[in-house]
Order: sequence, then structure tokens, then C-alpha cells
Amino acid sequence: RTPTVGVSRRESRDMAFNYGSRSTFGGQSSFGSFGGGSSLGGSTAAANNPNPNNDLMVPNTPKDSVSQMALNDSASGLIAASWDRTVSFWQIQRSSAQAVPTAQMSHEAPALCCAFASDGSTAFSGGADGKVKMWQLGSPSQTEGQIGAHDAPVAAMQFVPEINLLITGGWDKKIKAWDCRSPNPVGVQELPERCYCLSSSFPFLGVATAQRKLCFYNLQGGLQLQDQRESPLKYQSSCMCLFPSETQRPGFALGSVEGRVAIHYFKNDKDANFAFKCHRDSNPNPMPRIYAVNGLAFHSRDVFTTMGSDGKFHFWNKSKKTRLKGYESLGESITCGCFNKTGEIFAYSAGYDWREGAAGYQENQQVRIFLHAVTKEDIEGKPKNRSR
Repeated sequence: RTPTVGVSRRESRDMAFNYGSRSTFGGQSSFGSFGGGSSLGGSTAAANNPNPNNDLMVPNTPKDSVSQMALNDSASGLIAASWDRTVSFWQIQRSSAQAVPTAQMSHEAPALCCAFASDGSTAFSGGADGKVKMWQLGSPSQTEGQIGAHDAPVAAMQFVPEINLLITGGWDKKIKAWDCRSPNPVGVQELPERCYCLSSSFPFLGVATAQRKLCFYNLQGGLQLQDQRESPLKYQSSCMCLFPSETQRPGFALGSVEGRVAIHYFKNDKDANFAFKCHRDSNPNPMPRIYAVNGLAFHSRDVFTTMGSDGKFHFWNKSKKTRLKGYESLGESITCGCFNKTGEIFAYSAGYDWREGAAGYQENQQVRIFLHAVTKEDIEGKPKNRSR
């Protein structure tokens, strides 16, 4: 029997790219901390306990699923791009454990990606309208403007501080590099297929596209194609994250819609490369339920998180090949997540990822955003009991 495989939100939402024709979710989340925990159970579990992991809930969340979030380096600011066309900004007041909604801008179609510049007050966003926007959050007027464009939806972006460039990837099968002071890109490369996700760890850039293609570039001296290969995973790529730059052996983590993650090195070492299963129901009857890996984020050289459409996130150690800690299901898919630069804060969002198409959409589903203070147990695992 073939296990049930979750449908990718990128495949099932293709029709929604006709500039936001889909209806949006109702409701907003609010502050609060709730005790206890919940098991997977859709909106019912979320209604019973919207915060099973007792993390800080961010107020005034978007009315539709969050496609990408970014924390600035100091974790004093959070931005979120949403399918309701908005890009929202919150100031994080760590002394009082609050996230204060401060500003919001919008696209003419679903906002699909966002990023912070290294100054922590300049933000970027890309949308299904093909526009690349810049937002000066540090200015009194919080001015925004378009700095670039693709001929199709802008699916992914990342700011690279080492070269002070913004890298964007689009469904027009191109990646572009912008210096933000010119309307023309300083670099353009053709992709074999539509860009689904990208990740940078200087001097490398990785791009995962449709049809399971992977492209890797060297950013020193421009966008230079270094390698192109097929995904080591059987099913469609859903997320990618390059190893942090301090890693001695560069490589990447790749997630798929089939609840599996591959850990591979650029120098194709068959003995070191491996893949593992995750985000799957433990009960195999009548058949195992498999969920998409919606997000990957590295905390440090070896420690990273996976986020799944089962509503759970887990901490892993790639060198020890072990799970360090897992958290309770939110009762709805985790659509994205990110760390700040020092790894003290992990932000994640729950909402409908369109894995079951229109049939799974419910009007009363809320979008939730959380801030999780990373603990020692998250990055080291539970201490082993030592017998005397």
C-alpha cells in the first residue's frame, strides 16, 4: 500500500497566483500563554489550545497563511509575508516579552517572501505580482518603494550581507541580484525550472526548482553556476537550507513533500550523505500518514529545525543524526519559521498550507505566529540519566 503523501502548497496553490483571487482567513491571534498540550486534530485542537507549547503569541496576525518570516539579527524586529497580500512588521520588546504591531505594507497579489537587510531596519518583500519591494522601517515615514521585478511571481529571496546584495528567485525561471540602488539587477541567471526556494551561506547560494532540480552558485565575483544536480529525494522539493558558513564541509539540507529530509555535502560523499524520515504519524493503521516538510532553519553548525504540515517542529543534530527535541502539534500546519542571527529566538507560524486543496479550507481557521525562546535542551537534547 502506498502511504498518503501531503500535497505541496506550491502545487495546490498554482491557481491562486492569478493575483489573489482566493478568499482569506478570518480572525486574528492575540497575546496569551496557555498551559497543557494538544494532539493533532485540525482546527478543533487549535480551538482547544491555540498555544500548546506556551510560546509568546504575536498579536494582530495576517488574515491568511504566512508564506515567509524573517527576524532581524538582534531579534528586535519581525516581518511576515502573507497570502492576504500584506507584509507586517512587529517590534519585539524582549524585556517585557511583547511583540508590538508597528507597520504594514502590501502587494497587489499574495506576498510570498521577505527578508531583512543587515542594518535590521531595511526590509524587503516579493509577491505574486512580480514586484520586489524595499521598506525603510527606520525612517520616520517608513517609506516603501519598488526596487526590482520578475516576469512572474517572486517566490523566494535572501539578503547576503557579505556582498550587500538581495537575491531573488522567481517563477520566470530566473534568479536576480540587486544592489537596491538601481532598478536594474547586477546579476541574472537562468534556471532550469521555476524557483521554489533558495538559501545562501556565503559564498554559496542554493536554489531548488520545480522538477526536482537543484542549482548551486558561487557568489564571489557574481552569480557563477558551480553545480547543477537532481534532488536526492524522490518527491518534490519543498524547502532548502545551506549549512552555516562556519561549517568546515559545506552542504545543504533539503526537505520534500514526502516527510523526508536529505543532508548532503557539495563534495558528493556517499558515505557522509544521508536522508531521514520525519513529520509522520507514529500509528501505522490503516496506513501511515505522511506530512510535508514545509520549512528548514539552521540554528548553528549542526543543529537545525524542521517544520511540518503536521503542525509540529523538531530540533535535530545532523552530525549525531539524532532528534534533540520535538514539540506539540499546533493542530494546523506550520507554514514557515526562522531564527535570529544568534539563535536565541525561533519564530514560527501556523496556518492552512493548502495541502488538501479547497476541501480542507475552513473559514474559522486562524493564523498564529509564535516566538520561541531557544533552550539548552533544544540544542543539546535531554541529559542522559547516569546510574550511580
